[in-house]
Formats: sequence, C-alpha cells, structure tokens
Amino acid sequence: MYSKTKQALILRVRRNLAGKILPFDKLYFFHTSMEPSIAHVFPFSLVLTLTSGFTEMIKQVVENTTSHDAFPLRRKDEQALKASFSAAAFADIFQNRAKYWAVVPTLYKSNTVKDAEGNEVIESQPAYICARPESRRSRKKRNRPAQDLTQAHQRVRMDKLQSVKSYLLVNGEAYRPICVACPNHMEVLNGRCFFGGDECYKHLSMTTPAAFVAGMKAYKQLMSTQTPEPELEELA
Repeated sequence: MYSKTKQALILRVRRNLAGKILPFDKLYFFHTSMEPSIAHVFPFSLVLTLTSGFTEMIKQVVENTTSHDAFPLRRKDEQALKASFSAAAFADIFQNRAKYWAVVPTLYKSNTVKDAEGNEVIESQPAYICARPESRRSRKKRNRPAQDLTQAHQRVRMDKLQSVKSYLLVNGEAYRPICVACPNHMEVLNGRCFFGGDECYKHLSMTTPAAFVAGMKAYKQLMSTQTPEPELEELA
C-alpha cells in the first residue's frame, strides 16, 4: 500500500495512450499533506483533484503499464525503495483519492517580442499543457462544416478531470478556477472555450494577465490600505 506521505508517485503514460485514454504524458501524485511543496517543486503546473472520471482514465493507463521503477532523492536509498515498490502503490490512491493531488508540470517557453510601442519585452507562452493526439476531422455532410473530432474528444476528457478545487500554478501563484488566469475566460462561461484546447496556447501568456486577475490584485491592495470607519466599528 502506498502510504508514505513524503513520496511522490510518478505515472508515465505510454505514447499510444497519452492524449487518447489520458490527456497527459506524465502525472505526479502528491499526498495532500505535501501540497505546500508542490509550488516549490513545480511552480508552473496543473494541480488536479482525482475526480471519478479522472480516476477511471488513470486506472485504464495503470492496467496497461507493465514496467515499474522507483527513484529516491538519495542514491543510497535506491535498493530499499525499489524493493518496497510495486504496481500496488496505486491501490491507496484509487481507494483514497480525496487524499491525493495529481500534478501535471506545464512548460513555458520565453522569447523576445516587441510591444505596441516598439519596446522589447520577454513573452512567455505555454508550450505544453496536455497531450494532444493527431488531429482528425469528420467528413463534411451537406450544408455542415467539418468537425474536429480531436477537439471534441479532448473537451470531454478535460471536463471529466476538473473540479472546483483544481487550480493552475503560474510562477508558484495559484489560480482557481483554472481559467481565471486567461483573458479568454468569458468564452469558457459561454461554452465556446475549454481548458486544454488550442486557445490555451495562445492566451495563457505570462505577459498578458487577464483583466479580472489584475483587477482582483488591485482590489486586494486597495482593501489592505483602507481604515474601517468608526461608525461601522461601533455597529459590529
């Protein structure tokens, strides 16, 4: 049974399953007691709860995994750790999924661009959020546009693995719900966008924070400098 809370369990997803059964290439499982460490280990990452739909996807991948290995932080512990590790390590996660976080490191790449005034700024765009299978499109029917099957299936999978407790870590700062960090978040509310879609790679830039996020920061700063009025204090 996987009960050591100071260890992280890693699931490497086979290439033929990543983006098809499970929309990720690799998952790191952290016990909830280790949550404060996640932002230090993976400051750019997706932190997910194990919803029932997400857990079922993980089970399908684990069932197709035949090789297992263990890697300690200190080399001298390698033999002892490997001897105690087996596929049964996932049993506790499946039985007590509320006690674990699934973490997906995201990849950001930086490049220099020019702003509207011609000044050079460093822009950081996401290069990896989730695994994406090869694009497939359905045949056109009369008077109907071709449908992108990959995006449709991706949306179903991504919807299954998200919950209100899941959050996005950007430079160690948590954004919950996930899409609040994106300037396109209103499209999510209207059902025209979803996390993990192509739009994420265009809009989740560190150089262009959403107006909502900027407004919330300004609001917190304003409230921290306000002095309560005497009349309100007397009524309290």
